[in-house]
This record gives sequence, C-alpha cells and structure tokens, in this order.
Amino acid sequence: MVHEKERSAEHTVEKHDGLKEKSLKEAIKELNQNGQDVKKVISCMDNDEAGNHFHERLSRLLKKGA
Repeated sequence: MVHEKERSAEHTVEKHDGLKEKSLKEAIKELNQNGQDVKKVISCMDNDEAGNHFHERLSRLLKKGA
C-alpha cells in the first residue's frame, strides 16, 4: 500500500493506494489525538460497485464519529 501524508496549518492530506476502512479510522484517530478536529473528509473513489460501497461505509463511519 502506498501511503503519503502532507500537512499544512489547516489541512492534512492522506493519499492511499488500496484504502481500507481500518486505515481511515486510524488516520482520523491520529488527527484527533494531535488536536486536529476532523470536519470534512473528501474521498475520491472509483464510481463502481466497490467505490460506492466504500462511500456508504464511510458515511456510516463518520456519522458514528470514527
């Protein structure tokens, strides 16, 4: 899996190849522990069955508060 992280004063960008739900939970948890309040997640997935299924899981995850 390719994983890149870029930070600025207001934003953190994470780029994954083969992103899994567990990776996303860990990234959000790490950001919160470092005092960064996650207010928005922008996801760029393929518009296919797997991508749509991931977005459904992502939506549920974010509503629960990761």
